[in-house]
Amino acid sequence: MAVPRKRVLRCAAVAAVTAVIVALVVRAGRRPRAQVPEVEAPKPSPEPQPAASRFRPPRRWVATLAVALLAAVGGIAAIIATRPNGAACLSKPGMMPDTAGEYVSGMPRPLTIEDLPAPGTVIKLGDAMEIPESDEMQHDLSVRGAKGLETTSKLRATDGRRLVSVLVRERNTGQMTIIPQGDDQAWLCDADGTWYQHDAALTALLAEAGSDRLEPGRQVDQRVVFQLRAGARPSRVRIVQHAYRWTKTADWKLG
Repeated sequence: MAVPRKRVLRCAAVAAVTAVIVALVVRAGRRPRAQVPEVEAPKPSPEPQPAASRFRPPRRWVATLAVALLAAVGGIAAIIATRPNGAACLSKPGMMPDTAGEYVSGMPRPLTIEDLPAPGTVIKLGDAMEIPESDEMQHDLSVRGAKGLETTSKLRATDGRRLVSVLVRERNTGQMTIIPQGDDQAWLCDADGTWYQHDAALTALLAEAGSDRLEPGRQVDQRVVFQLRAGARPSRVRIVQHAYRWTKTADWKLG
């Protein structure tokens, strides 16, 4: 996977700043050169005064500190370089065509990138997208995180794929009973920029009993299932919600 240019430049900047700090530390550890005093006429010797002690770190300490700083910067740079920031999900998106149980049009055809909804408002992981359909009917959705799923006799992935569960929380903030719809149009993107539609059949297997209705003031956590390529890292979740006259879309970054 190619590392984004901005991330490489950020790592290079961190390394450059650290190199300057190390150079300053090494320079501070050097002893100043002795200067030859000017010859003056003899003066009465003053009474001896206790010399102010000045701590000079041994050169070995300075070298150890420099190595430690370089090691720390290397670790930070490695973390930044491997963190799934989701940039490819927008710059060069692709589509995995055959991992969902149902397609957006209801027809059994392979998905294309044109089926992917347009990017939505980026929301912090855990924060909610509000959906006010009317004065009485209102709810919100939030993505809480993603984790891998263990396969079972009923919960199995296609060969070469692995199962990932995204936890979606839906709250009924209105005055009417509603039907939870956090998994109606849910999409996930991996760190390479490949998008997946949620698997409706496997998601239904994880639905809790009685979660098909949501009373006012209550909330429900839904585990929305995706089939990712083996080794793919979840990076971004996109959820679309349709109301009577408008559509709202939000993106949550997982990395």
